[in-house]
Amino acid sequence: ATAGSDGSYNFWEKNQRTRIKQFESCYYPITAAKFNSSGDLFAYAVGYDWSQGPSMFNPSLPNEILLHCMPNSLTQHYS
Repeated sequence: ATAGSDGSYNFWEKNQRTRIKQFESCYYPITAAKFNSSGDLFAYAVGYDWSQGPSMFNPSLPNEILLHCMPNSLTQHYS
């Protein structure tokens, strides 16, 4: 998976290097992302990534960890 400061994340087929799923942006920077060991759960953190410096920090924006349950059709790519 890849995730970025634009708030979007993508799942990729690792051997063929092709994107298998693109998700709409959550509108906040994704600062960390990881699959669990069995590949059926994807967790990602959203929050300010400090790329625009401390003057742009807004404490009212979310700092959250979100979970995405993987359907069986996608987990086969990560086993």
